[in-house]
Amino acid sequence: FAAAWWVLARPRLGWVAALVGVPAVALTPVVLSWAELIQSELPFMAAALIGLALLDRIAHRGWLTDTAARWWPLVVLGLWAGFTFEVRREGLALVPAIAAAQVAWLVTAWRERGDGGLQLGRLSARLLLPHATMAATTLFVKIALPSVIVPNYAGNSIANTWNRWGHNVDHV
Repeated sequence: FAAAWWVLARPRLGWVAALVGVPAVALTPVVLSWAELIQSELPFMAAALIGLALLDRIAHRGWLTDTAARWWPLVVLGLWAGFTFEVRREGLALVPAIAAAQVAWLVTAWRERGDGGLQLGRLSARLLLPHATMAATTLFVKIALPSVIVPNYAGNSIANTWNRWGHNVDHV
């Protein structure tokens, strides 16, 4: 996940700050303590950051909304989002990240071209491609390796986020 941090941080912070940030992020005591308690933490962080780096690359090349651009990087992005979801359920957060990037690029394209330059049919298919691929990947994995999409254990639910708010904030 440190390499993915480098890929994301270098263009935004410069290579010196990104290089200093690699050990600062990767060797943070909170990260190391959680990674020891939750064994899937480091693989998940690696998968999530690689997904964000891939999304960043696709967005900067204009492939998110350009109907004339290659379509296969969007399929790869959807496959990776599905893979990240399978590592940990929190990987579902890549879906709104992809959608937010798409909306940002759509707004930019709309401002540049005006309202007549967008081809809605081809554009809609392009916008749905990574999301549909992620859903198909998840469905395939669930059929191939049967498991529940959202596990439910005794005493474990989304309500714990609010019930243990103070404890969660203390860890951050």
